[in-house]
Amino acid sequence: MEIWIHELGENTSCTFTSGSKFGRTYILLSAEGKMINPNEYQDDLTSMISNGSSLLTTLGLFLEYHYENGKNFLKLTLSNKQSGQLRSVMLGILLGIICGAALSFGLPNAGNMVQTWFVSPIFDTFMNILTLIAGPMIFLAVYCGIYEMGDAATFGKIGKRLIIRFTSFAFLILIAAGLMVSWLFISFSGKNHISGSAIMDLYQMVLNIIPGNIISPFQTGNALQIIFLACICGAGTLVLGDSVSGMAKIVSQINTLIQLLMTYISKLIPLFVFISMMNLFLSGNLKNISSLIKQIILVILITSIILIFYISMVCWKCRVKPGVLIKKLLPTFLIALSTASSSAAFGTNIESCKALGIDKKLINFGVSIGQIIFMPSGAIQFFIISLCTGQSFGTEITIVWIITSIITSTILAIATPPIPGGGLSCYTILFAQLGIPSAGIALVISIDLLMDAFLTACNLAFLQTELVLSAKKLNLLDEEKLRK
Repeated sequence: MEIWIHELGENTSCTFTSGSKFGRTYILLSAEGKMINPNEYQDDLTSMISNGSSLLTTLGLFLEYHYENGKNFLKLTLSNKQSGQLRSVMLGILLGIICGAALSFGLPNAGNMVQTWFVSPIFDTFMNILTLIAGPMIFLAVYCGIYEMGDAATFGKIGKRLIIRFTSFAFLILIAAGLMVSWLFISFSGKNHISGSAIMDLYQMVLNIIPGNIISPFQTGNALQIIFLACICGAGTLVLGDSVSGMAKIVSQINTLIQLLMTYISKLIPLFVFISMMNLFLSGNLKNISSLIKQIILVILITSIILIFYISMVCWKCRVKPGVLIKKLLPTFLIALSTASSSAAFGTNIESCKALGIDKKLINFGVSIGQIIFMPSGAIQFFIISLCTGQSFGTEITIVWIITSIITSTILAIATPPIPGGGLSCYTILFAQLGIPSAGIALVISIDLLMDAFLTACNLAFLQTELVLSAKKLNLLDEEKLRK
């Protein structure tokens, strides 16, 4: 709006309206006068927004501009964080357990009929829908992420360093998590020794990242091959630059469409949970429910240990008292914990980073990019859930399997779109890559929703501490302000 007032004059009539369309909230700004597209306006601030306008899409926000009847229109469609969905999911779990138990133990013949004619077909149909959309969604998310991060890197040394640090430290955090928990799941015999066979398997895994054709990765749900194709296409688009800008815009619009479809599919999650819980009882997989408690405990424990280590590292390197640092991290953590939304905590996150003594130019860029690509808690959850679910369903867990899980989990955590059901589609890809039966999704979905608030809060705490460390390295940290 400031751009329109600056270009069209202070007497320009600007209007602000909001509403809802197809269940999605939007904000609409309009101004009378000549055509002024904010996405094409270049200055220090709007250049970052326009170059990374698709970054808003990655955040689950959709920005559209059009000019009609002498008016400029800018529409921002917000991603609905379905706050009431958790209650619906809990109801689905409860009803699924009651109905499944009643049919399984009380009316086994009727249970077999319900399983054959109702539960299995609906469960398989939903899984087919997820498999259909998961591959393209991950491909587009990684492709658009690379293309947009390339734009972000043009903001200079700070942008490039932050992107590299966020990505590399996400991998390092998950490697640390892997070292802490893998010994609980892997048997150190045969293939699991660092032997010639294990090294050969690892070598073969690297070679298999390159697909035989473009279609097969999407047919088989091979996450590493899909990500490889997305990286190649994204890097190629960056190299070709303006000559393929039209194609990049089309791909970005397809990405928006896929995310919108996933948002609507996610409305069926409570029904899917109900069917999944019944399926567990009627298919005889009830014993696998015990792994849920193990998964929750391990995710909370490992995430907390690594976050405490991160906080301790900031305290040691910056010579700040733990109580002072935690007090400054707490407001953002509590808002994210209560809302399960990084977007809702965005403003508080900015203010907290200022209180931490981080330079403003690092805050504006680092918080925006960090909330998209720095998701260590999500990566830890993907990894631990893959271990627990794989073990429950008898999947052979080897060193190569664990390395594959670490790589895939980290990349999926970065690529997961912040939309309802985004994480669920990633589990579909992850499980297909690791050879875990699709029935394991039934166990995962309830944990993913229950843990969402905790993991969102931890992700933001990780981000703030990482920004402090980055600011210190870049000489953009006011250490006196941090210690106050």
